[in-house]
Amino acid sequence: MYPRITLDKKGQTQFENHPKIHKVDAPIMEISSTFIRKAIADKKNISALLPCNVWRYIDEMNFYKN
Repeated sequence: MYPRITLDKKGQTQFENHPKIHKVDAPIMEISSTFIRKAIADKKNISALLPCNVWRYIDEMNFYKN
């Protein structure tokens, strides 16, 4: 589970002790998957915002491109 700014208190604790869900200790980034999909569709280079292998896969598969 990646931390989110908009996550309410219930969402923060709902999965806290779940055996298959682990919280990632990572910085909170104000970026959404919608933003990523729209930026790719608008032909913007957002490769720096994603892990290399994720960007490569999205690019090779032509995901989100009009």
